[in-house]
Amino acid sequence: MKALYKEKVTLALVFALCLILIVLIHLIKLSEIEIIAWDDYIENDSALLFTIEGKNEIVYSNVLKKEIQTGKVLKIYKVDKTDFVKWQKENKQINHHTVATFILNKARCIYQNDMAVAKPWLITVGRMKEQSAIDIFIGAYRATDYYDAETRPYFLQYDNGNVYRKWTGSYLVDQAFSEAEFMPYSLDDYDVLVVKGVTYYDKKAIITDRYYRLEGFSPYELKKRD
Repeated sequence: MKALYKEKVTLALVFALCLILIVLIHLIKLSEIEIIAWDDYIENDSALLFTIEGKNEIVYSNVLKKEIQTGKVLKIYKVDKTDFVKWQKENKQINHHTVATFILNKARCIYQNDMAVAKPWLITVGRMKEQSAIDIFIGAYRATDYYDAETRPYFLQYDNGNVYRKWTGSYLVDQAFSEAEFMPYSLDDYDVLVVKGVTYYDKKAIITDRYYRLEGFSPYELKKRD
């Protein structure tokens, strides 16, 4: 009887240790996913999650007058559309932690690229015209040949497993931007990039919502959003 009891206790301890090990492995993997910014795009039966991951430098924008946490890596994950929609409905508060947990449990990484030099801090995705590619806009932070370090616009495209650079200029119209998001455009079935631009004039911050699309490889501003 004592031998049987000891055997059961040993099995219980082994089982408990295995569970603890599984939890620890999960937590270690979760800690490796540091979401700085993210956006999603649903297409057909799949959802694509575009993320900026890994803590890079905390930089200071002289135009925005604030610190910005930058990231290191651009990653794209693929997940079943049904799982993604269900997760969205079940999570009333979606934040970087819940996104990281969902990615760990459900998503598969299909692309990644080291962008640490560009110091990315913002990402938004959409589709600005009829095409197979998905448009990506990344807010970077870096100096150029003629300008000191500040927020920089990066227009990219994701198509067939690859990311292509479209336009990465010094600035759009304003000296910097604090936000950017692809939004539906009322005149057609595609998206327009809405950028909150900031320019200092006579020691005052002028904040303007501007609307952009790409023409070939260059962005152009829509004078108004109807």
